[in-house]
Amino acid sequence: MKMVELRDEIFAAAHMWPIIAASFLAGSLIGILVTFVWPSPYRATLELIIGLDPYRVAQDNYISEFAEVPFRNADDYKYWQMQQLNALVFSDDYLDETLSRLVDIDTYWQEVSVEELREILQVYWRNAGMWRLAAEVSKSPYAEQAVETWRDVILEKTEDSIAYAREIFLLELQLQVIRESLLKVRNRLEQLSEIEEALSQIHAELESDDKSNLLNPSERWRLLSLVSQAAGMNLGWQSLLDSFPVSNDHVEDYISWVERVMIGIGVESETLSNQIESLERESVIVLAEWEDAVQDGDGLAATLTVEKIIGLDTSVRQLRPTYIAALVGGLLGLLVWGVFTLMRIQKGLES
Repeated sequence: MKMVELRDEIFAAAHMWPIIAASFLAGSLIGILVTFVWPSPYRATLELIIGLDPYRVAQDNYISEFAEVPFRNADDYKYWQMQQLNALVFSDDYLDETLSRLVDIDTYWQEVSVEELREILQVYWRNAGMWRLAAEVSKSPYAEQAVETWRDVILEKTEDSIAYAREIFLLELQLQVIRESLLKVRNRLEQLSEIEEALSQIHAELESDDKSNLLNPSERWRLLSLVSQAAGMNLGWQSLLDSFPVSNDHVEDYISWVERVMIGIGVESETLSNQIESLERESVIVLAEWEDAVQDGDGLAATLTVEKIIGLDTSVRQLRPTYIAALVGGLLGLLVWGVFTLMRIQKGLES
């Protein structure tokens, strides 16, 4: 009997359409009222294309130093680049510039702080490829202004940083050339110093010998071999080698020749010392430029690209439109009516 009564009660309640409609309308009105009290923000979105050659990890040594972590593989390198770019677009430097430009566009932004702007802006990405920028503001024009201005700042600042990263690569090549030149010049200077010391001993031995004697053949060839080492491939030494005393010349001729060689070594050594000083000064200058470029490069790779999509307009939509609020409110109104109806039916059956 109770099952029959329950079915009848539900059937009767379902045919009370004026009350059902009123519940739906009341809920819809409440939903609309909520949208006026707590307005739904607008979200403006646009996309950027991010590209990267991760296989340059071996060449971009400065990035590992900047990050203070070694990259085990190309994936680590790529992921760090994406994280670094994500951090940069939300940095105070980028947002200060964005807010400054927004203030010039509209007075609305004068009351907005950098921290508040950081809450307004969002970025969505999974990897290199398409990144979606978004801004949520109470009014549609402001959301569009925010995301487009932010996009422009990102494009300009990353372009500058990437330009510095490319400069870093060239500076590293320049530093490598300077270091190789310094090593070569220092080795040459050390070689000349050793040969000069050996020639000084030979000169002292010749001075103590009878000047009219002939030089022992083995000593003669040892002297020629030693000076030939000093000459190397240097054509400037060829005249000295050509004037090497013949086998029947006396010791005094060799003494004179050794003195000329030692003068030549002294001249070249002084030139090499000046070259070392010049290269060291150049190295300091280039290294200072490198250090400045590292800071200005912000850890971005020379092969990173940040580009906007041509022809794609900014998309703007309201997150919770009024009609959605009205629909949700109406459904909640129906739910409330249904709950109260079931409570009333249950209470009636129990009495």
